[in-house]
Amino acid sequence: MNAVASGAPSAGASSPRTSGRSLRRRIHLLWLVLGLTVLVQLVTGRTGSILDVVPIGLGWAAWLFVPRLPSRLVLRIHVVVMLFASAVAIGSLVVGLPGALGEGSGFYALKGTITTPIGDHNELAGWLLVAVAIAAGVRTRRSFALTVLGLGLGATLSRGALVAGFGAVAIGWFLHLDRDLIRRTGSTLVIAALVVLGAVALLDTTAPVDGPSSSAAARVELWGVAVGDVGDHPLLGVGLGSFEETAVDVAGPHHHAHNGPLHAVAELGLIAGLLAAMRLPLATWLLLRRGSTRLAQVAGLAGLVLLLHDQVEALTFRPVYELVVGTLLALAVQQAAKGRQVPS
Repeated sequence: MNAVASGAPSAGASSPRTSGRSLRRRIHLLWLVLGLTVLVQLVTGRTGSILDVVPIGLGWAAWLFVPRLPSRLVLRIHVVVMLFASAVAIGSLVVGLPGALGEGSGFYALKGTITTPIGDHNELAGWLLVAVAIAAGVRTRRSFALTVLGLGLGATLSRGALVAGFGAVAIGWFLHLDRDLIRRTGSTLVIAALVVLGAVALLDTTAPVDGPSSSAAARVELWGVAVGDVGDHPLLGVGLGSFEETAVDVAGPHHHAHNGPLHAVAELGLIAGLLAAMRLPLATWLLLRRGSTRLAQVAGLAGLVLLLHDQVEALTFRPVYELVVGTLLALAVQQAAKGRQVPS
């Protein structure tokens, strides 16, 4: 009987335990280098405020404590929190809609009123995308949760979130993720799209006169500022929380580059910024690569929708973003320890 048939590792093959340790070392190194670079930013006084480091600390906390909890419980906690956030967003939409009807730039005026304690409309849309992907794979009261989350996502009026969501569904289909997971996620995105299309049909979508000509134009300006920051401060960046100072001439909101990788490099420099930017792609890739388990597929799809949305929104270094990314990294390591198969 050969080594594979007997369950013993073949010569040169890595055992699941060894593979798990190797992955842990790589991600620990990633966090260590990022932490040391943030420390350099603090020592050199290049941060806007000491509080700007707190969200990264939340990511550390998630990385450390999530493995101590049941994985499905962690995912359900996010869904429950987002259900409450959805209720707030839906209520804000219902209350603000009558006043926006017939008003110039009513769509943008109404969108500005959709705020919650965990972020404005665009940030909230990112967290709701994650919750939709998770709820689509959780069987307890799934239809109710997906309906509320879909309405909440639509209430954010975030068109970029819909593009990211449908893009992730298309990629997930191509990667042969669980078809039921993809179908339920796509159906929920359709609910959100109907809400947004209804708002577009009812309200004036002309850009405000005191702002950029379009959302796309504003993002292009912010991306240009970020590229300039990298050119001026390639090693240490402009400092955590300091991007807003360099983008002051861009019509607000300009606290973030509205592109995760660009924002990370602009604020932390090429070394730490690139390490920070690769955390979410790394976690997503590891989870989707080990998509043989449903948990890995659900978490991988959640990472994928957030990754796509992070390319056009202000998410990187926000508190919830760091919690989600830290959680996805922790889940990726758990899957590595449990799911690696011995090669033949």
